[in-house]
Amino acid sequence: WLKKKDASDVSSFLNIEKSTYRTALLEDLIRVAPEVGLDILEDINAVEDKAGFTASVLARKNGLRHDAFTAYILSAPTDVLEKITVTTDFEVTKADIVTDGSGERMAKGVFGSSKGPLQEESYLCANKGVVLAAGALNSPVILERSGVGNPSTLSNLGIDVV
Repeated sequence: WLKKKDASDVSSFLNIEKSTYRTALLEDLIRVAPEVGLDILEDINAVEDKAGFTASVLARKNGLRHDAFTAYILSAPTDVLEKITVTTDFEVTKADIVTDGSGERMAKGVFGSSKGPLQEESYLCANKGVVLAAGALNSPVILERSGVGNPSTLSNLGIDVV
């Protein structure tokens, strides 16, 4: 789901790159991984149900952490900023992921509730797409609730796989 699209597309603002920091231990692990049946993965985001090993990928630009706020808000051109709505004080429970006519999956909105005394369940609809930036712990939980993840784990939990 970390997918780099055409540079004219808003989704390309977040920079993802392989870590250049490599230790002797990492080099040894990469060397022996095939001997124990693990593939060396060149693009971790292109993998479908495949076990393997790779150096970490980082959201980094010019040596600095490149998070969603920096990528989509601080770095976005003015014409793009006019098209973005940032919602805070809203706890997302799951994304509404749909498949378009070409088979491409994307989130068209999110389900959740506003934080505060009136925690009403509601739906926020997006015109073009959703940037999920809930952190390293919450983003995977939201994705799994939305049907993105290991099919056997999700089906055991009663979650439909998208």
